[in-house]
Amino acid sequence: MTQTITDLHVYLRSIREGERTSLSVLAGLTPAGATVLDLGCGSGALGQHLRETRQCTVDGLTWSELEAAHARPHYRRVVVANLETCNLPETFEHNTYDIIVCADVLEHLSAPERVLDACRLLLKGGGQLLTSVPNAGYAGLIAELLQGEFRYREEGLLDRTHLRFFTRRSLGRFLGEHRWALRELDTIRRELPDSEFKARFDDLPPPVARYLLAAPDALTYQFIGVAQPVDEPVANDFAADDAPAAALFTAQLYVGYGQGFAEQDKRSATGVMGQARQTLRFTLPERATAPTTIRLDPADRPGFLHLHRLRLLDAQGGTLWQWASEDGAGALLANTRLQSIVWQGPLPASSPALLLLTGEDPWLELPIPAAQLVGAARLEVELGWPMSADYLALSATVQPLLARLGLLEPQLQHSLAQAALLQDQSASFRQQADQWQREATRLRHELRGLSEHLTAIENSTIFRATRPLVTAKMQFDRLLGRTPKHL
Repeated sequence: MTQTITDLHVYLRSIREGERTSLSVLAGLTPAGATVLDLGCGSGALGQHLRETRQCTVDGLTWSELEAAHARPHYRRVVVANLETCNLPETFEHNTYDIIVCADVLEHLSAPERVLDACRLLLKGGGQLLTSVPNAGYAGLIAELLQGEFRYREEGLLDRTHLRFFTRRSLGRFLGEHRWALRELDTIRRELPDSEFKARFDDLPPPVARYLLAAPDALTYQFIGVAQPVDEPVANDFAADDAPAAALFTAQLYVGYGQGFAEQDKRSATGVMGQARQTLRFTLPERATAPTTIRLDPADRPGFLHLHRLRLLDAQGGTLWQWASEDGAGALLANTRLQSIVWQGPLPASSPALLLLTGEDPWLELPIPAAQLVGAARLEVELGWPMSADYLALSATVQPLLARLGLLEPQLQHSLAQAALLQDQSASFRQQADQWQREATRLRHELRGLSEHLTAIENSTIFRATRPLVTAKMQFDRLLGRTPKHL
C-alpha cells in the first residue's frame, strides 16, 4: 500500500502563532542563530520554524524516508536512521551543536540513556539538551486506570509506540543518574475535556476524585526540560506544578428559529465538578429574527445537578425572563419537553432544585414565552455540580424504572380508560342502588303501617264481635254452594 505524508498524522505537526505546545516552547528556548540537532525531527515542523523565525542551522534525524522528504527543504541535512541503533557521533561527525532537541522522543526508546550518552559528545561547551516527555501522572490517565482501563492509542500519552513512562520525579532522577543537570523544567497543561481520556471523575468516590485532582501535576500533560551535561550524578529536584486542577463538564445551549435546532446555533460553556455554585454564560447567535425556542443540555454526562437560577438577558443586561429555585422545579420542568432528567423540588426554602441526569444526552426546553425571546442576547445558568458518585445508585434505580414505565405506558393508558368507564358504570349503579334503597325504605314504612293497622283492627271491639257472624256466614255459603266474593 502506498503511504502518504497525511498517513503520518501523529508526527505531522506544526507550530502556530499564539499556541502553546511542546514544540512552540522548545522553539522559544532555542537561541537565535544557534546550530541545532533535531533528533526525531518527523516531518520537520520545528526545523522549519527555527530556520524561518530564528535563522538557525538545523540538522535532523528521522526513521521515515517519507517524513525526511517532507523535512529536507527546511534542514541543512536530514538522516534517515533508527535512533535505537544509530551511532550518532559517527553519523554527525565533524559537527557539534549549541542545542540538541529530543521532542517527544525519549519515551519511544528502549534504552534512552544511550542517546543521552551520545548527545554529550555532540554538544558544544555550554550547549544544552532540550527534551519533552509525556506525564504518566496525568489525572485523566490515572482516573482511567483506577476505573480498570489502560488502553493504548494511536497518539497521546499512551501512544502504542511508547516504551518508557515519566513523571516529574522520575524524569529528574533519570537525567540526574546519567549526569545531566536540569536547569529548567516547564510544563504543558491540558484540561481534562481536551485530552484523549474520558474518565468520569464523578464516578469515583468523592475523596478519591478530590485527592487525584489535588495531586501535583494533575493536569500536566507534558514536561519540557533544559539540561546540561555534568561530571557526576546529580539530584534534579524541581517543585511540582501545584496550580489548581479541576474535573470539568460541558453544557450546551441550542437556539431554535422555528425549524428545530442547528449545530451552527449551538453554544457551549464549561463548568467545574465539585463547585457548589457557579454561573455558566451563553451568548445567543446574532440573527435578524428572534428565537422561537431554547434548549439547554445541562451536562455532557449523567450526574447530579443543583439548579439555582436561570436568567435570559437582553444586550443591555436587562432581564427578559427568569426562573429561581424557590419557584419550584415543577414550575420549570413539569410542563416542558425534556429527556433523561428526573427532578425534585427544593426541600428547605431557597435550596436549589435537584436534577438527576440519567443518560448521555440530558436536555430540557426552557418554557420561555416567544414574546420574551425577542431581543434575547444571553442566557445565564447558575448551578452546582456535586462531586459525588451517589447518583450511580439512583441512576441504576431510576433508569430501569423509566424503561419499565415506557413498556407499561400503553397498558397504563388502557387501564385508565377502563377505570374511567367503570367509574361511570359504578356511578350509574350507585344511583340505581340508591333508588332501590329509597324504594325499599318506603315499602318497609308502608308495610309497617299496614301491619300496625291490621293489628289495630284485629284488636278492635267490632272485629272481635263480628268475627263469629262472619264465620257462620262463610259456612252457610258453602252449604248453599255459593262462591265467596273477594274484595
